[in-house]
Amino acid sequence: MTPESLQHLAVLVPLSIAAGVDLYLTILFLGAAQRLGWDAAPPGGLADLGSTPILATALLFYVLELWIERRPLPALVWNAVHTAVRPVAGGLLALLALAPLGDDARWALPMAAGALTLAAHLTRSGWGLLMGMIATRPRARLLVSLAEDAGVLALLSLLLDAPLAAGLLGTFVLLMGLVGGRAAAGAFWFALAMVRAAGWALVEDGRWRGPERFPRWIRKALAEPGLAPGGGLRGSPAGAVNLGGLGLFFPGWVVVRGGSPLFLYRKGRRTRALDLGSARARAVVTSPFHTRVELTGPEERPGALYFSLDGPRMEDLQAEFMA
Repeated sequence: MTPESLQHLAVLVPLSIAAGVDLYLTILFLGAAQRLGWDAAPPGGLADLGSTPILATALLFYVLELWIERRPLPALVWNAVHTAVRPVAGGLLALLALAPLGDDARWALPMAAGALTLAAHLTRSGWGLLMGMIATRPRARLLVSLAEDAGVLALLSLLLDAPLAAGLLGTFVLLMGLVGGRAAAGAFWFALAMVRAAGWALVEDGRWRGPERFPRWIRKALAEPGLAPGGGLRGSPAGAVNLGGLGLFFPGWVVVRGGSPLFLYRKGRRTRALDLGSARARAVVTSPFHTRVELTGPEERPGALYFSLDGPRMEDLQAEFMA
């Protein structure tokens, strides 16, 4: 592999991450770099992004995204749609960047770039959701958004000036995302499931689910001696936020068993249970996409359980958690 080919390949990781975090800012920067006086041209065919119609469209969508993402529900819908848009765009950007390489590399590598763009998008969108779930102040969310833009600009600037260094930095960011981004990506997928469940709630009433609708791993866990001593078992999928030492987010099931409710979740290959009897419920709140039980743990640490609208109704949760 020639040094020139290696440089072209080095741009894939930082380019894909930038597109996953902020697609429209990435297009704007790469298209306008030479107009702004950058000596180094974007690699491959990325310089073609500098046409006025492309820049105008990217600027429009960049401003639109800034406006939408200050509003939780529109932001969720926007990011759900971009779960398809960003990977395709990331693959197309990689295809342009790899224009000088052979056909085999040009078609295989953009698929990997699209997958990496999707991973970056899921992680970034999930962190945005978690910040809303833990009631982060709007000013803090704005600072995080500005930090994301600054990080994208720094990564792309390095990509133009020193592609190999940008590739190394992008790989480091990727590894950090793999370590710390699992909860964020899980929260985003859970939110998409709640949106889908909200549609089902329009045609059927929400309710607890009986044992016959429990997944196999829940039934197996409840068969252990002493875990479910009472009758009338019922449960529902739920997401735990900032609760009981589980971290920022963990998906699982809340099971009512005659005593205090349990939160069952999987960690590795094991099913674990968190007794919710020591948590104090402060409120039950409903929204267009979920019902939330706000809790305070023994250490006075605020947390919450999120239920989809096809799950237990607000009055059922009040009866269970606030009686």
